[in-house]
Amino acid sequence: MNRKFAAIADNDPDRTPVTRIKSLILEPEVDLVLNLHDGHGFYREHYENAIFNPAAWGQACIIDQQNIDHPFGNLGDLARKVNEKVNRTLHNNHHGFRVKNTETQFHDEEQQHSLTFFAITHNKPALAIESSKNLQEVPMKVYYQLTAIEAFMEEMGLVFERDFTLSIEEIQKVIEEESGVVLWDRIPLPSVALRPILYYVPM
Repeated sequence: MNRKFAAIADNDPDRTPVTRIKSLILEPEVDLVLNLHDGHGFYREHYENAIFNPAAWGQACIIDQQNIDHPFGNLGDLARKVNEKVNRTLHNNHHGFRVKNTETQFHDEEQQHSLTFFAITHNKPALAIESSKNLQEVPMKVYYQLTAIEAFMEEMGLVFERDFTLSIEEIQKVIEEESGVVLWDRIPLPSVALRPILYYVPM
């Protein structure tokens, strides 16, 4: 879906959600868009090995360019400030977040089809938060995503609260005890181990 924001066929099954997401992004009340992902490896500016290298996407804030003309348009600075906050909470030093600038307009034709590039071409600040697929524990990935989201909210001056401690142990409890949805008031869907169940539910 994330490569269908520049153009999408009329018969594409993702057309309705993509069109709806695009309309939401363009709402005047929207000041910042965060696109949450899980990327391979650990992004590094210089090649270290097959997992830690410039081609990796994991553990990074992704920007398409440094700036756009908007009150929250200093994308590079915003990403660096968020990373500084996230990197004070690491469980392992190699989990550190970096800023990956794809310089989409000039260097990344594939990324030109992405949600974030669609947003910034319509003067909406947008960044992607990428946890690493090489982190095996779902609660740890969620921990880093939530830490980054809260850091963005703090940078924007948004006041928020949550009813659990932001720790891997507490996130595990939330996932196990409180997560999931119910369709049509009778079909429960947990948020974990969901894929096998979806084969039996018409969506």
